[in-house]
Amino acid sequence: MKLHKTLLIKVVEPNKGKRQKLENTINLYAEVLKFYLEVILKLGMYRIACMDSKSALTFLEENTVPTKAHPQPPYPIFLGVQTSIRRSAINKAVGMAKSYLSNLHRWHREGKELGHSKPSYPNPQSFSLTYYSTDVEFEDLLSQCKEYAFVRLKVIDERGNYEFVNYPVKPYRRFYKKLRELELDGWKQKDSNPDKEGRRLLRSSDLGERGQEEKTKKTEIRDKRGP
Repeated sequence: MKLHKTLLIKVVEPNKGKRQKLENTINLYAEVLKFYLEVILKLGMYRIACMDSKSALTFLEENTVPTKAHPQPPYPIFLGVQTSIRRSAINKAVGMAKSYLSNLHRWHREGKELGHSKPSYPNPQSFSLTYYSTDVEFEDLLSQCKEYAFVRLKVIDERGNYEFVNYPVKPYRRFYKKLRELELDGWKQKDSNPDKEGRRLLRSSDLGERGQEEKTKKTEIRDKRGP
């Protein structure tokens, strides 16, 4: 069993331009996530749910991304989607579909008789944008104790370029002390996850137990969408 501890940091309000780039990225991610949730239904969610994450990713890319081996996939994805965003959305969609099937099975087993509402297939009204470690940098934040620091996220500008931009953060008073205590206690940094919720909280350092197998580092920005 993998154990995690998470430290949160408040993101200082970025300027209008930076905020727009972040919104561009979140909006594109939402479109790609919705696209793959629909494709999973078309290809068979039970079939995909039986696959491991790597196999599901490969299968969905073969059916949506034109390549030399598969120049005309049955469900081609729209243009302008960065590879890391596409793969992140695929992994997210597969996870959401598997969770839905698990909830549906539980409902048929006991919830239906108890009068519980039947689970609905996921709709990306509430989701988290997940980056890979290649698209986020925390060097400034973790290099030394600072009252104010920056994190670097890859975001999409008005021309469609995917580039690194600095976002200001303000570590809380005991952040660095708590981080050091955890490291001395045998924990090590694994993931770095920013959350975009009402108060713009940054999940700056996710720590895993010593000796656990390393996962792919990811960054999440959460956004709650209305209907």
